[in-house]
Amino acid sequence: RYFLQKYSCLTTFLPHHPTHPSLPLSASLHLFHSLYQSLVNYFPHVSRKYLDTRLLGSKQVMSSFNVKAAILLVLCLQNSSFLLLLRYTRGVLKQSYLTSSTLIYTEVVKLALSLALTDLSNLKNTLVYAHLLLPVALIYYIQNSLMYFALHNLDAATYSVLIQLKILTCAIFFVLFVGKKLSEGQWRALVLLVVGVILVQYEPQAKLTKDQQRSNFLGMSAGLGVALCSGLASVYFEFVLKKSATSKMFNVYDRNIQLAVWSILFGTMHIIPEYKLVLEKGFFGGYSFVTHVMVFWSGIGGMLVGLAVKHINSVVKNFANAAGMIITAVVSIYLFNRTMVLFHWLGIVVVIISMFNYQASQPPEGQDMRTTKKETPTTAQVGSESTKSSSKSDGPITRPYHVTTHSRTGSFNSDNDLVKKQAV
Repeated sequence: RYFLQKYSCLTTFLPHHPTHPSLPLSASLHLFHSLYQSLVNYFPHVSRKYLDTRLLGSKQVMSSFNVKAAILLVLCLQNSSFLLLLRYTRGVLKQSYLTSSTLIYTEVVKLALSLALTDLSNLKNTLVYAHLLLPVALIYYIQNSLMYFALHNLDAATYSVLIQLKILTCAIFFVLFVGKKLSEGQWRALVLLVVGVILVQYEPQAKLTKDQQRSNFLGMSAGLGVALCSGLASVYFEFVLKKSATSKMFNVYDRNIQLAVWSILFGTMHIIPEYKLVLEKGFFGGYSFVTHVMVFWSGIGGMLVGLAVKHINSVVKNFANAAGMIITAVVSIYLFNRTMVLFHWLGIVVVIISMFNYQASQPPEGQDMRTTKKETPTTAQVGSESTKSSSKSDGPITRPYHVTTHSRTGSFNSDNDLVKKQAV
């Protein structure tokens, strides 16, 4: 809004938004279109192929720690900004848009972005193998159905506590499906992460009646189902991206297309029970410009989640989401006058400790937790290897460390010194 007011020349002759006169929708769209054209004109070498293969598709580039850290950082910022927009539309603007419509809208945005970034010549094969992600879309449909039931029978604080168990369920399914083990330190870090996020989001509630306790029991069961479905869907999606027979045939954008097709189909099943409201208010009933930005930003978040799962893993992705929740909680103090008590700040500290704990407990890259301890070579083996290497080379023997020599040819003081140095 401040930016548009500075460029008032764009807003003087354009119609204003009906619900928010101070925020002209047409001016915003024209401005975003102008920025897009400027990027295209000044950076013509950045094409779809460049983005797909050179920036995000190259294994050599994606193995870099800096790029992986950048993906997690952007995902963290996206998650926090999305939660702030969601809280702003529901808490400040008091908008009554349908949640089911936002789910379909988000999948449409993901589908459009994926089509823009992938190679359309392979679109036919992508749709032919779309059935591989049918289970993921079905699990997400069950998860959303349980989420509606849980929110109807639970208060928001209890639901936010239960849903964090998806971190542990994701780790369990990660070990079962992907086949990679986690160290004891990593499990400890994940438990700390769950505790920390619960402390950050927890809000005390009043004492419940017997009827409310019964409703709470059903809602808690549904909340546990949501946590199970979330972990299973995330890890199964990673399994299809990395371990399936067609993992090398399609990139992450093709997988997003396959998933979005089924998600849109299942999303319409959520909106059918609310068809009367859709006929009365329309599909975009209760939407504003901020709501459209929120849904578009959610679609970008789905793309980032796919990149994080593809090039890192689904367990580490949870740390980025937790960091986003921390940023949301702190920023909400200034934007929404949220009161932070001692255990909220304690939760933030616990989450930060869990992040460092997980990173410190991670084995070196390329080392599998299932491998046995490497055997130390014996002195005889070292001596035989040195004899073979010296017989193959005519020149002097060179070593990365400094040794005392008697001549320019680099001969060692004795054979025992050579054996000791190589053993070290």
